[in-house]
Amino acid sequence: MKKIAILTQPIGFNYGGIIQNYALQLTLKKMGYEVITIAREYEKVSRIKLLLHKAKTTMLKSLNNDKIKIFSDDEKNYIASEMFRFIKDNISISEKLYTDNDISTYFKTNKFDIVVVGSDQTWRPKYSPNIYNYFLDFLINDKAIIKNSICFFFRN
Repeated sequence: MKKIAILTQPIGFNYGGIIQNYALQLTLKKMGYEVITIAREYEKVSRIKLLLHKAKTTMLKSLNNDKIKIFSDDEKNYIASEMFRFIKDNISISEKLYTDNDISTYFKTNKFDIVVVGSDQTWRPKYSPNIYNYFLDFLINDKAIIKNSICFFFRN
């Protein structure tokens, strides 16, 4: 059975990313492939950076009079737990890979036949942990693995 790696953005709280990934995995599995999504994550951030980010966000919200809350904290926690449950139950995902070395080592160890990069949002530097990884910089000398990309377009 051929092994396929899907390299996409960190799944996190991205509904579109979760559904796109689920649909792609399901389709490839039905075609007889062994499929795993690569959990390429942002490098771990120090607690001080997290605290500063939270302070900045809070300050900007107060300056913009951004007091409308769509969901309560309890509702947000419930939604997050359900999203993570769906991912755990329905998407085959690798261990978290935080660095270029992590992803390179993971691919060398797991010997994938094919890598699929997508969706199109992966090539937006703002949303990607390392944009070069989504151009498969860590596989530049690997001629054995088939490299592919995928974008979904919907028409009515």
